[in-house]
Amino acid sequence: MSRKIFAILLSLIILNQNLTFQIYAQPIDNSDSESFSVSKILKLPTNAEGKEGQDSFFDFSCSDNPSVSVIGCYIVKLVNILIVLSGITSFGMIVVGGITMVTSAGNETGVTKGKETVTFAVIGLVITLSAYIISVFIQSIFYGN
Repeated sequence: MSRKIFAILLSLIILNQNLTFQIYAQPIDNSDSESFSVSKILKLPTNAEGKEGQDSFFDFSCSDNPSVSVIGCYIVKLVNILIVLSGITSFGMIVVGGITMVTSAGNETGVTKGKETVTFAVIGLVITLSAYIISVFIQSIFYGN
């Protein structure tokens, strides 16, 4: 009994919040500095017209580089979109397989089905990442980006 009381008291002393070192935020004097601008630290991507913040993923204009053929540009954009969609699908199937395993309630066929779904989804995700790496490598060879 005395060991339990000693263990409880010792754990209360060790885990006590009042004995830990507390650090408080110090005030900062910014009176002599200029205003903070995120655009100085983080450069947003620009589109063909030079507007910042435009999403280049859904920008289907291929007139940025005249040395690149229009068909090649559309193929590259299509491959990039397919890679993103397959990655999203693989991630979604991992979630579906996990939910299948959790909701199977110990049923062996449900657990096996969920494990197979997760396994195939992870294989698909690995293939998707490999395809992305290969496509970036090929794009860097042909387009120099």
